Amino acid sequence: MQLLFMRHGIAAARDEEMSSDAERHLSEEGIARTREAGAALRACGVKLDLIVAGPLLRAVQTAEIVRAEYCLSPGRSSKNPPRLETWPEMERADFDALQPRFHELSPVETVLLIGPGRPVSRLIARLLTGSARGISIDLRKAGVCALDISARVSFEDDIEDDLSPLVTLLWHAGPTQLRLMARQTDSTS
Repeated sequence: MQLLFMRHGIAAARDEEMSSDAERHLSEEGIARTREAGAALRACGVKLDLIVAGPLLRAVQTAEIVRAEYCLSPGRSSKNPPRLETWPEMERADFDALQPRFHELSPVETVLLIGPGRPVSRLIARLLTGSARGISIDLRKAGVCALDISARVSFEDDIEDDLSPLVTLLWHAGPTQLRLMARQTDSTS
């Protein structure tokens, strides 16, 4: 199974009309960069089966934009886009809370999980090292980190005992790198 983690796009500044931070929407720049990141993932041949967003408005908007980019993909009709789900557990990206969700995923699926930067970075670190502070991952807004998780992994196992050697960091890219990857892919096609 491949898990891709994406930090939500750039959010608009909070204003007096918003009752909470959860209501902050993507800025125009955030929408544009998220659209570019989604197009880059598609252009680089990343196949997505499921897109998961946390409950924050900006995470949901990020997921919807990436999904819309995949609807434009040749060979994938708009009737068969990646599935889109909202998981409340992604707001804090807490490993213990997400374990049951991970356990339900198919070992052949590629899943994009979208949430806030620091919690998502800590989740990636925990998957890779067994500790939320075991490695520093600087996930830029609309940036993506891809992990491969061995089919042998049981998310019911204690992560400190046996999970980290079975998780491989495939790649990590900010929005600028994603755009460059897409351009390189386009020029070699």
